[in-house]
Amino acid sequence: MGMGLKDRVEELYERVEAAAARCGRSAEEIAVVAVSKTVAAERVREAYDCGLRVFGESRVQEAVEKAPELPKDIEWQFIGHLQSNKVKFLPQFADWVQSVDRVEIAEKLARRYHELGRTVQVLLELNTSGEDSKHGFGSPQEALDAASQIAALDGVALRGAMTIGPFTDNESEIRTAFAVLRRFFEQLQTKLPDARIDTLSMGMSNDFEYAIEEGATMIRPGSVLFGPRSAR
Repeated sequence: MGMGLKDRVEELYERVEAAAARCGRSAEEIAVVAVSKTVAAERVREAYDCGLRVFGESRVQEAVEKAPELPKDIEWQFIGHLQSNKVKFLPQFADWVQSVDRVEIAEKLARRYHELGRTVQVLLELNTSGEDSKHGFGSPQEALDAASQIAALDGVALRGAMTIGPFTDNESEIRTAFAVLRRFFEQLQTKLPDARIDTLSMGMSNDFEYAIEEGATMIRPGSVLFGPRSAR
């Protein structure tokens, strides 16, 4: 018999703690966003009952349908590529958008949330591996140039940076990509000393331990909690 969700959650936190200890950090510094894309609402509720409160979605329509069925104190984070025509739906569920990859998207988010008297927390997505399949700002400099404009917008609060590690088993390549984001994060803190730049989101089920060792303050595990994705 396979592990139940409660056991998976406990094992995840044990691994987070061990990875943090290896680099002299506390596990309390690391937020867990449980990636629940393609996961049915009842499974998300089960995860909620195991103590998880922050969930990540990457499909707008799915999140809009799922969120109303679940407890109101869940914090929903949008982590997928965001198309302009979908921005109008984000305030229905999203407290955070991790995947801001151009100024125009930030401006659209700012308008939508500001109209509602709300502020959405955002991260700048950086393509740190150079893979064509990845979204995100193409270079740290491009993202830094955009950061000042985005930080000045009403309706969004710039909180840091996000990346997706390269699709490889090569530990050196993965760590290099995470180190690029860590350096960018530090540059962002220097460039915007008055902003609350405190979130470095990197690491998924297959590489979150490397991410923690490279400085992540937020990880995004999915399949390690919920099992392999259903292809839908």
